[in-house]
Amino acid sequence: MDRAAPPAVFAPPSLRPWHKKAVIDGIKSLIPFQNAARRLKRKLFPYETQPDRDCDLVQDARDQLLKLAELGVKIEGAAVVEIGTGWNPVLPLMLRLYGAGKVITLDRERLLDGHTVRTGIDSLSRMRALFADRLAAAGLTANFDVLKLGAAAWERALLDRDIDYRAPADFRRLPERIADIIISRDVLEHVPPGLLAGIMTASYRILKDDGIICHKIDMTDHWEHLDKSISPVNFLKYDGLAWKLAGLNPQNYQNRLRRFEFVEMAERGGFNVIAAAGYPDTRALTALKAMPVISRYAAVPHDELAVLHTTLVARKNTFTPR
Repeated sequence: MDRAAPPAVFAPPSLRPWHKKAVIDGIKSLIPFQNAARRLKRKLFPYETQPDRDCDLVQDARDQLLKLAELGVKIEGAAVVEIGTGWNPVLPLMLRLYGAGKVITLDRERLLDGHTVRTGIDSLSRMRALFADRLAAAGLTANFDVLKLGAAAWERALLDRDIDYRAPADFRRLPERIADIIISRDVLEHVPPGLLAGIMTASYRILKDDGIICHKIDMTDHWEHLDKSISPVNFLKYDGLAWKLAGLNPQNYQNRLRRFEFVEMAERGGFNVIAAAGYPDTRALTALKAMPVISRYAAVPHDELAVLHTTLVARKNTFTPR
């Protein structure tokens, strides 16, 4: 006589590394005085440089300057506003190195200190070979003597004069017509769509006539940076409460907007988009063929959903934005 099959035993799905990180970070976000605790931690354990990440920072700053030069945007003497300073001020430092007249860099939280300023200076000094020749070939001239000023002099310049660091600060409160260029690196993908639309509107007001926005945008699933078992578009299959819980900690929030949406938002804000290159990623295309996509993107071609990186450059139009 055949034995009856044993009853099925429910086995909960195994948690992936990104699941665990999301849960831990979500719990942390509920702890009172989290920002104060983070500041105390940084005093006890200063920011540690990460060579690979610092290399990416330098290369990204180089590429943004190259893109501006390619499009005929003048950096020397320009008034520049950076949105989202972060920990390592490589981009504002490089802008000053290549002659920007004044750089205002803003962040919602004060992360820079003397140690992180020195980290940025050291990154540019050590990695000069990554950018100097290519930027020189593009016609950009640097004053490398400024790197010999020493950390103390650069720190004073950063905090007091040539680079105006403001944090916590709200970009939208800046006065009108003060900037030739508004720039950011890997920031806009973390901004809620409603707030992002407000940033575009404010950019139009803050820029001088014919001013430029230049935003490098990373549209990958940032959880994939931690957990390589998932695809760089894994987040496009989640909707509702599941995705809200993954971003419970504001530091983990991702808006998941795709390139065409950033372009449309810039155009609605009164800008003429002159560059927004990007190519579909092979791994992302493969993943999209085998996974369900949230309804918001169900009708969007995979070739567009699989674009993971772009640098959006747009010029302020003279007409009033919609």
